[in-house]
Amino acid sequence: MARERGTMPNRQLVLGLLLLCATPAWADEPTFTLTPYAGYLLGPNVETDTSKVRIRDSRDVGLRLDFPYRGNALWRLVYARSNTRLEQRDATSGNLQDSFNLRVEYLQLGGIGYFETGRTSQYVSSTLGLTHYTPNVASISSETLLTLSLGLGAQLALNKQWGLEAQGRLLLPVQITGGSLFCGPGGCRLELSGQSSLLHAELSAGVSFRF
Repeated sequence: MARERGTMPNRQLVLGLLLLCATPAWADEPTFTLTPYAGYLLGPNVETDTSKVRIRDSRDVGLRLDFPYRGNALWRLVYARSNTRLEQRDATSGNLQDSFNLRVEYLQLGGIGYFETGRTSQYVSSTLGLTHYTPNVASISSETLLTLSLGLGAQLALNKQWGLEAQGRLLLPVQITGGSLFCGPGGCRLELSGQSSLLHAELSAGVSFRF
């Protein structure tokens, strides 16, 4: 009897390991996945000849929706929002010249591609969309910029419907500064030029639900 009781923990351990191995890999079953998340947004520092502008680091919240494309690739739609503060200081003295609250919103569409799948899956993401800056000062107008992003993420499947996801990504808002349209016998070509120094970085984690 003592030996039978001693074997019970071993049997439970083996059963637990089998259940973990049997958890399906999310990337193997493409479907819709909704992930509300919270994160931390690292703001940029911009220097000009006369001033230094800083957008403070802040917490952000967002929502990701993944839906099937083909193979190990999925479409991804992302919305994120952060409330932060912008500070402008004199480039020489460092004295504060201006400071106000700023709302930053992202809306992007792109895709993710899995490069390793299993109960834990890793992926690379790339999206294109808009960033909208809204100051809480009536005399300063809001601004919308075209934004590119590139990220790396990991997903942990808890069961067929629920999982955990962590991601880090870089966001690069681009300001279009010029453009021209050239037409000739072979057709027309549009050329755009832009610049950016507002590089943001986001670290986030969320709970995913598949349906």
